[in-house]
Amino acid sequence: MDWEPLQKRRFARLEELQAFKAKEGHVQVPRTNQYEPGMKTWLYHQQRCFREGKLSKDKIQALRDVGVTLKMTQRVSWDARLMELIEFKRIHGHCNVPATWRHNKELGSWVGTQRKYKRTGKLSDERISALTSVGFEWEPKKALSR
Repeated sequence: MDWEPLQKRRFARLEELQAFKAKEGHVQVPRTNQYEPGMKTWLYHQQRCFREGKLSKDKIQALRDVGVTLKMTQRVSWDARLMELIEFKRIHGHCNVPATWRHNKELGSWVGTQRKYKRTGKLSDERISALTSVGFEWEPKKALSR
């Protein structure tokens, strides 16, 4: 059991991140990081705490000083993306959002991800049904060749 004082442990990960940056030249910690196991999870937790307003100003500044980007944005829910797709279809008459659509690149990426998840069996039947019901084309290139 580690009995180090809590305050000292709180900034231990920050020091580990500084060492990681010194060695690697960046703070984009890979998920499978043998250098400092658990660092990616800790970093994700810091970003979530920032969005929830749970980080002190000192810790925010310390993370930013190391080079961590802290953003207020959160992931958009699947249902919210579906609503964006429905609005796209209302305007354009189809659900084939270009992957690099300049008005909403995230929606274009999301559409491609849904197709990939269906192909690999990672998309639930409920989501497949929801997308199909709004006219989603699972294989748009085949539809164009007909």
